[in-house]
Amino acid sequence: RYLITNGYSGLDTVGKLFNNQYVLPGEMTGEVVEVRSLDYFTTGYRNSATALYSTINIAGNNILIKNPASAITWLTPNETLPGLDKFGNPKLKQIIRAIGSATGGTSSYLLEEPTHSDRPF
Repeated sequence: RYLITNGYSGLDTVGKLFNNQYVLPGEMTGEVVEVRSLDYFTTGYRNSATALYSTINIAGNNILIKNPASAITWLTPNETLPGLDKFGNPKLKQIIRAIGSATGGTSSYLLEEPTHSDRPF
């Protein structure tokens, strides 16, 4: 297995890369991934069969999903993809990235500056 860090900070264009109009551009501030080395070595990181994301077609809409066959076995910050609403319609949202629970009070998407309690005494 490989542990890979990505220090990229800037515009996140995953939706554009996958030609998905439902994933809005967001912001990315670094990530760490664990990759199965055999898949990475034999197929390369640009092979769509082992990529992190895939799409499925639901009622004529391409929906971005996590690829169950991905060579990436662990990722931080955790990602919440837009997905579908309770009626089965695609949500128009950004990918939510968070360290910890995406809905928690102390979650953060910044690897450089995690949210914490800083109390000067």
